[in-house]
Amino acid sequence: VYPNCKEIIGDVNIVGNDITNVKALSRVEAITGKFLLKDTKVDSFLCFSGLNKVKSFRMINNDQLSYINDLKALIKIPDSLVVGDCPKLRSLDSWNTLEEVGWFTLTGNVSSMTEFNGLKNLKKAKSFFIYNTTGIKKIEFYNALTVNVIGLSNNANLKSIHGFNNTQHPSPCQQVIGDLWNGTELLVTNNDSLVILDAFHDLQCVGSIY
Repeated sequence: VYPNCKEIIGDVNIVGNDITNVKALSRVEAITGKFLLKDTKVDSFLCFSGLNKVKSFRMINNDQLSYINDLKALIKIPDSLVVGDCPKLRSLDSWNTLEEVGWFTLTGNVSSMTEFNGLKNLKKAKSFFIYNTTGIKKIEFYNALTVNVIGLSNNANLKSIHGFNNTQHPSPCQQVIGDLWNGTELLVTNNDSLVILDAFHDLQCVGSIY
């Protein structure tokens, strides 16, 4: 990648424990495919401040990653936003301008992220999953979210969930068959430390609850 490159055609896969920085991507504004950062030793993600287009954004198993600069130009990710096994990362505030994502997933060892309260401007998603995490003690999400499925499951340290009020399904609420409705599906299971559930008030329509 040339230092002044602004658009990359195709996918960008940065993989390997010999990788310590991503400075070559600092001026990139558009990726026509998917982005993956996996198994690296990158500690500070200092690029993509002007990125406004990418199909998916995944950061997986980066054990030194502690900082991601604001991705303030990124409003929509049509496919997935996945963060997993980044134990030094403290928050997802870098995506606070994001309004729409296909599938959001936070998973694995995120032991420095004791509270999840990021994605503050997210309004629409096909699914919203926080599962199998180590570290998350508190989840807060106060936007009115249009979403098909919310899954908050198997989070070993999770003690409280707040928000997710006025959540609605993308389709009009209607009865499908018998007692089945086409509303948002909620999965809140196997969070063994959970003691406070102050969430899911004023839901527009619920399809099923687990």
